[in-house]
Amino acid sequence: MSLATVKGAVKTRLDALVTAGTLAGATITDIKKNPLSSDFGAYPHAFLMPPAIESSALDNRTNLRTYTFSIMVLYNAENLTTTSQLETSIEAILNAFDNDPTLNGTGMGGVEPVSSSPEPFQHGGKDLIMVEIVIKARDIISLSFA
Repeated sequence: MSLATVKGAVKTRLDALVTAGTLAGATITDIKKNPLSSDFGAYPHAFLMPPAIESSALDNRTNLRTYTFSIMVLYNAENLTTTSQLETSIEAILNAFDNDPTLNGTGMGGVEPVSSSPEPFQHGGKDLIMVEIVIKARDIISLSFA
């Protein structure tokens, strides 16, 4: 598989979370612009960042490629009445990736979702909470020696 295929599968999973009502929106970021400068309107909103990519040898014919995607999820603190609401939302996002361990066949080496601790901050006069969801999607790459 390719980076574009794996990234598309991550975005598809985020879109399913929008449909389910867990997220209000999900955007693939343009790295040239600050995601916070976007007018996304509703919360929580997820921003899918470009990945870090790492490769390691499995054997003399294959590598294990790891695509590490950072997803910044912003919550409006005014919309949360309890910490449990935030925790439930984070867990729902992680569960969506746990329950699709190969990202619909694009990450045959497995998927590992992890979240950061929630961090409060202010932006544009709003009290926001940011959580980073890290998705490590692994794929097995056949070497061609071309």
